[in-house]
Amino acid sequence: MKASIGLHASTHKSGGTDAIKLDELAAPTDISTLNASTSAHGLLKKLDNNVNHFLDGQGNYNLIPDAALSSNIVTLTGNQVLTTKTIDIKDNILANRNYSSIVFKSGSTYYAKKFDGTLISSGSVPETVIQAALNLGGYILIAGTSGSSAVSPTPSVDYTFSGAFAGLDFVTDGTTLEIQQGANLVAPSGHPSYVIRMLDTYYDQITGFGNMYEAGTPQRLWTGIRVESNAGGSAVNTVENINISGPGTALELKTNNSSAFIEGCIFRNITVDLFVKGVVFNGAVGGEIHHNSFADINLENNLSTPFATDGFKDIDFEGNIFVNCNAWDFTAGASECNIKSTATATTIIGGQMTGRLGTFTDLGVGTIILDFKKGAKFDSGKLSISNPAKTFNTILVNSAITANRNLTIPLLTGDDTMAVLNLAQTFLQPITIKKDVSVLETLFRDTNVVTNDVGLNYNAKNSVDTQKTYINAYSYLLNTTSGSEEGAYGIDALVAGVTKTLLWLQAGTLIFGPLQRANLKEAGLTASRDFTFPDVTTKLAGVAFSNIFSVSQQFDDFVDRKVITAPASPASGYNRIYSKAVDANNDGLFVKEKVNGAVVEVQYA
Repeated sequence: MKASIGLHASTHKSGGTDAIKLDELAAPTDISTLNASTSAHGLLKKLDNNVNHFLDGQGNYNLIPDAALSSNIVTLTGNQVLTTKTIDIKDNILANRNYSSIVFKSGSTYYAKKFDGTLISSGSVPETVIQAALNLGGYILIAGTSGSSAVSPTPSVDYTFSGAFAGLDFVTDGTTLEIQQGANLVAPSGHPSYVIRMLDTYYDQITGFGNMYEAGTPQRLWTGIRVESNAGGSAVNTVENINISGPGTALELKTNNSSAFIEGCIFRNITVDLFVKGVVFNGAVGGEIHHNSFADINLENNLSTPFATDGFKDIDFEGNIFVNCNAWDFTAGASECNIKSTATATTIIGGQMTGRLGTFTDLGVGTIILDFKKGAKFDSGKLSISNPAKTFNTILVNSAITANRNLTIPLLTGDDTMAVLNLAQTFLQPITIKKDVSVLETLFRDTNVVTNDVGLNYNAKNSVDTQKTYINAYSYLLNTTSGSEEGAYGIDALVAGVTKTLLWLQAGTLIFGPLQRANLKEAGLTASRDFTFPDVTTKLAGVAFSNIFSVSQQFDDFVDRKVITAPASPASGYNRIYSKAVDANNDGLFVKEKVNGAVVEVQYA
């Protein structure tokens, strides 16, 4: 009987005549007697119904530990073909060689891992983890998604800093911090300092379309990003693609002493809202913040609850340029931008920061503005136009005007030339000088030599198209001695092709006529006298020559005649009246007249 039982058992083993299939046995009970152990094969341990658990080597269900993942990474070398395989980066815990390190959040824990999966830091305080990654440098990603599902990750991640948060610091040149879209750096309420600082670093970068804001009710005491220098300088750094909400100061450039400098840095595509101050220059005396570039900086004030006092504050030092930077919705009392008197060669192109709604103050030297509010503005002496050979420039210099003035270019109907002071000018159109003042034009010759003249020429072409001066009106210096100055005025004209002086006027004398023979003088006059011309064409009567009166003359007073000797007989057709002495005691009035065909002397009285 025993022998037959033994033979019977062997027939049910693998290869026996009556082998029993394992999966056709009856269902087992809920006991662990035959479970596998570390010393013997056995049944599988009962499943615990947790999709995230896996059976470990000691027979327990657990999560796969991080160390197990990092130690079992398979590196593909050479050309390998993956067929019907799926590579899944899940929960941000697999290595990603696009970055030097990745910072992410899983549950309530923050992790920083190197590109090879090595854990850098982890914990419940995000600033400690992020700073550990920054200390290593390289390209750091702050992830903007979290959760256990790679298909439907959480759309954003809050990196909420603790109450002891003192700021994140770049410590290695050439570090890039990418704050991924959806990653929120959350400063603690009332935080009094910066969130991120670049101190004396070169070639560092902040990028990634992430966000910064303050937890709880914003106190607006914090600074979003500070670029700072103590001594070594902070240069060629880049801050871009970041959103900052509710800061006291969004972006600060700060030098701490005379040997500090910030130069060649780029700031672009930064959006700020609900702020107090936007971009602030905070330079120590002697320190320099120069030749930095700002582009697409958008500072959005809240008109319903305005917090902003300054958009671009205290722009200083040399060569900083602002392209399409905007201070939106500022109130009348807020400053969109102010440029300090120690600033030189500041350039503003486009955008809205020169006083559209708020104020704009420019005390700088050499400021250049090209925008819709100011148009094109250049400091005096800073706008130049080169000659065709580019060897010399024409530089525009303004006078010390005390208010804005418009210089209007006339409606040109063709090519034209500007008139200037130190060149001879030829005007092709009539010129009108119009002003309600006594002096409309002053001609000035800057010399004081006797015989010098200052005048106007009136030119025209003759019959053979030769330009001639037909009339020349001019002043003439007779005496330049101080206190005894004397001048004259003349008019010359062409007479029979020869220039003649037609009029000469000086003190007490008027000379006219092409031969200068008509000379009027005021000698002997003791008061102003009027000479009334008759309303006829006639000639002046003279004292020293014979006058022929062709019409009757009427005298309303007596006429004195000088006693003379008898004159010669008059011409035919005339009588001659004169006074003559008759003897020593008597004078008489005589007439020489024709009597009986002969001229005789007749005494009438």
